[in-house]
Amino acid sequence: MELAMELAVIQVASKPKLELADLLAIHRALMRHTRTPEAGGQMRTVQNWIGGNDYNPCGADFVPPPPELSPAYSTTWWVPQLGGLPPAGSGGHSPCPV
Repeated sequence: MELAMELAVIQVASKPKLELADLLAIHRALMRHTRTPEAGGQMRTVQNWIGGNDYNPCGADFVPPPPELSPAYSTTWWVPQLGGLPPAGSGGHSPCPV
């Protein structure tokens, strides 16, 4: 996780624009010491969610866009800055393609 934080804070935060490749590099570093390191740095191909149960997203705390929409969302990232607002039309969401 230290490598991922270094990537996010030192290398990526200083860039004028957050690119998909930057996010995937951070994801790769985060996943490095997990049970599924091969998933790191890859766009997901299945629907997932956080919370709820293993069978459906009912009751989930967060449900990201379906994987087939992830490439489109990857070009519309909104990173909250001090007092920043999400892009118009995003519904206030910050989609997560990973």
